[in-house]
Amino acid sequence: MLESYIASRDRFPAADAPRPGERLRLTREPERAFDPLSVRVERPCGARLGYLPAQPAQVLAALMDAGAAAEAHVAEGGRLHVYLQLAA
Repeated sequence: MLESYIASRDRFPAADAPRPGERLRLTREPERAFDPLSVRVERPCGARLGYLPAQPAQVLAALMDAGAAAEAHVAEGGRLHVYLQLAA
């Protein structure tokens, strides 16, 4: 498990803040010019909330590109607990 937060929330002001217990989807966004190692944080419906910060995204992006699936659960205080499922 990796603990992180949602960065760039200000880019998605219409999105309600995630609530504790909510499950979120993590999606690679290699075409993002600002940072090709970006990992987007979104609701299962696809509503964007922001991105993982650069440092944890670097490690997670490499694992996701190698086939690992990732999701996040919102903890108290808005922290994210990121879980990986490695391909067999």
